[in-house]
Amino acid sequence: MARAKRRRRQERPAPPPAAAPAPVERTWTPSPVILRLAGPIVIAVAGVAMLAHTWRTWPDPLVDFGRELYLAWQVSMGRTLYVDVAHFNGPLSVYLNALVFRELRIRHELALRAR
Repeated sequence: MARAKRRRRQERPAPPPAAAPAPVERTWTPSPVILRLAGPIVIAVAGVAMLAHTWRTWPDPLVDFGRELYLAWQVSMGRTLYVDVAHFNGPLSVYLNALVFRELRIRHELALRAR
C-alpha cells in the first residue's frame, strides 16, 4: 500500500513553471515635427487632388459674369435679394458688388459696356 501511494504522488503532473513577465510592447510615437506638418500636408494633397479632378471644368468668367453684374445693379438700385430678385447662392458677393456699384456711382449702361 505504501508503494501505491508513492506511485500516485509520482504520477501527478508537476505544477507549471511560473510565467515569465510579458515583454514590453514598444509603440511608435510620431515626432512633434511630423505631427505639426501632418495637417498642412493632408490639406495640400486634398487640394491637388481636387484641382486634378476638376482641371479645365471651371466656369468661363466672360460668359457667367453677367448675372453677377445684374444682381449687384438691381440691389444697388434698392431691390431686395431673394425677394425681388431671384438668386440661389449666398448674398456676400452680391452685396459687395452692389456696394461698389453704389460707391462708384456705376450705372447699368456702364456695367453693360464693361461686360
